[in-house]
Amino acid sequence: MNTLERDTSIFSHDIENLDAGVEGLMCRPEERYRVENYLRAQQRSGYINGFIEETESIAVLKSVWVEEEEQGNGLGTELVESFLDEASDRGMDKIILIADTEEDNEFNLVEWYESFGFEKITSLVEFPLMMKTVNA
Repeated sequence: MNTLERDTSIFSHDIENLDAGVEGLMCRPEERYRVENYLRAQQRSGYINGFIEETESIAVLKSVWVEEEEQGNGLGTELVESFLDEASDRGMDKIILIADTEEDNEFNLVEWYESFGFEKITSLVEFPLMMKTVNA
């Protein structure tokens, strides 16, 4: 099921018949408060200052999940790519995420996000904030 309501800032994409999906926000500059509220709730308030201009649209990749039995089959990559494509289609300038480095993965999550073009913008080891420029 794909939720692509262009009049809202929410994006959700689930893979049918599997416990796998992605969720995020797509925010125009006038909706920046949504990004700031999310970061405040995640105790990362203020970290985007200096990295994102007031006039830029921001997407937040909030969550990617794949059922353990289905991991390693490219579903996570498919989900992240669907989010990146939607962010580009909606004209987002930047995408941010907080890498859940405490999640039990068989791979380096930060390196996995880097393979999509994300870069760490904080020096935090646990839950680093990462960013990718979309429409440069």
